[in-house]
Amino acid sequence: MSIAELDTLNASPGEQRRLAAVRAATAAAGQSNGGLEQLVTLVARLLGYEHVSINLLHDTFQVTVAATTTDAGEVTPRELSICGHTILTPDVPTIIPDATQDPRFRDNPHVVAGLRAYLGVPLVTAGGCAIGALCVTDTVPRRPGPEEVETLQTMAGAVATELERSGTLVAIAEVTAALACAKELSDVHGRIFDGVISAVGADGVVLAVREGERLEVAASSEPLPELVTVPVGPGTVSGRVCASGRSEFYVDSAEVPAISRALTQRVGGKATAVFPVGPAGPDGAAGVLIAWWRSPLTSLSPCSQRTLAMLADQAAVAIERASLLERLEQLSRTDALTGLANRRMLDEVLTREVARAARTGEPLAVAMIDLDHFKAYNDSFGHQSGDLLLRRASQAWVASVRRTDLVARYGGEEFVLVLPSCDQESAMRLIERVRASVPDGQTCSIGAAMWDGVETPTALVGRSDRALYSAKRAGRDQLVFAPRVRAR
Repeated sequence: MSIAELDTLNASPGEQRRLAAVRAATAAAGQSNGGLEQLVTLVARLLGYEHVSINLLHDTFQVTVAATTTDAGEVTPRELSICGHTILTPDVPTIIPDATQDPRFRDNPHVVAGLRAYLGVPLVTAGGCAIGALCVTDTVPRRPGPEEVETLQTMAGAVATELERSGTLVAIAEVTAALACAKELSDVHGRIFDGVISAVGADGVVLAVREGERLEVAASSEPLPELVTVPVGPGTVSGRVCASGRSEFYVDSAEVPAISRALTQRVGGKATAVFPVGPAGPDGAAGVLIAWWRSPLTSLSPCSQRTLAMLADQAAVAIERASLLERLEQLSRTDALTGLANRRMLDEVLTREVARAARTGEPLAVAMIDLDHFKAYNDSFGHQSGDLLLRRASQAWVASVRRTDLVARYGGEEFVLVLPSCDQESAMRLIERVRASVPDGQTCSIGAAMWDGVETPTALVGRSDRALYSAKRAGRDQLVFAPRVRAR
C-alpha cells in the first residue's frame, strides 16, 4: 500500500476507531506477562514454520509485539508490511505460497531478503476492528493445508482474546490512576471514554448522571446534537437501565423505539450498549454509561461486557469522588455557623466583580454590616442565643437582597454585602431594607462605598469599613456612605 493510499485511509472515521484499538492493544501487549510469547512458540511447534510473529498495524508503521526469531518492538514502515495487506480482508486469511511469484510483493525488501511463504490471519477485536495479524513465514515456498489455516485462525482468536483481556486491565489501570488525582468529574471521563473506545471498539460513549428522577448527560466523547435529559424509569432504555441496575444491549438501535431515533440518526449509531453506573440501590443506579457503534453488532462478547461493567463502576467512583470534592469545596467557602459565604469566597467574588465592573463600566457597591451591641447581647442571653441571632439575621439579609448579590460573613458579628450593577441610589434603598430586617428587635450599623473605578478590592472594603465606624460613632443603627471618590 502506498503512502498516499495510507493517508486517505487514515482520514476515515472507521480507521480512527481501528487506530484507537491498535494503541490499546499495543499497550496491552506489554501487560501480557509472557502470554503472547508462549502463543507464538506454540504456533511454531504446531505448524513448523521458520518464523512466527504477532504484528500490530498503526497509522504509518507496524510494530512486532511477539516473535520467535526477532525481538519484540521491531518497527516496519506500514507500506512495506505484508500484514498491512492482511488486515484489509478481516474475514479472509492471506495465503502467499511463493512471494517471488506474487506481483504485489516480489519487490518487497523482505522478499528480496529471502522471505518466500507467508500465511497471515487478521487479529479482530470484539468490536470488529482488524488491529494486526498473526503470521507465519518461511524461506522456502510452501502452500498451507486447510488444517494449518484453521489452526492459525484458532490461535489468532486466542491472541485477540489475550490482547483484549490485557487491554481491559490497562484501561482500568489508566482510569484508576486518573481517579487518584482527579479533582472534577471532567478530569476522568476522558480516560473512561478512551478505555471504552479502545477496549471494546466503540465509536462513541456517553456518560449520563442521575439528578433526582432524571438522567442528564454529563459528558460525551463527541458533541451531541442536543443535551439529552430523560426520566428515570421504563420510558427509555437509559432510564430503565438506571432504575433497574441491569445492562441492556441492542444489535441495531433503529429497531428499538425506546432509543431516540433522532439522536441515533444524528450520531450514526447502530448497536448500543447501556450499563448502569455503580451498584443499584433501592432507587436505582447513579447513572448510565452508553457505548454505541456505527455498524450493527451480532453480539457483545463476554470480555467486552466485563470491560464495560468495570469501566461503569469506575465512573461511579468518579461521580462519588467529584460529589465529595464538590461538597468539601463548598464547605471550604462557606461559613459553618451561618451558611453564608466566608472570607475566602468573599475575596473570590469581590475580585471577580471589580474586574467585571472595570470591563463593563457597571457600578459596584460594597457594604460592611455590624450588629449593634452584639457582645452585650451575648452576655445577657448567652452564646447559643447569640449564634441563633447571627443565623436568623443572615437568613433575613439573604432574603432582602437580589439573587445576584452576595452576603458574606467577615468575622464575628461583621458581614459584607457585595452589590454588582447597583448605583448609589439603588444601593442605598437595598441596604436600608437589609438594615430594617434585623430580627429579634436588634439593630445594625452599616458603612458602604461605591467602587471608584481604579481601587483594589481591599481598598474598597477598607473605605466601607471606615464608613461603618462613622456610623457607629454617630450613634449606631444607621447607614453611612463613604464620600464619593473621583476616579483617578
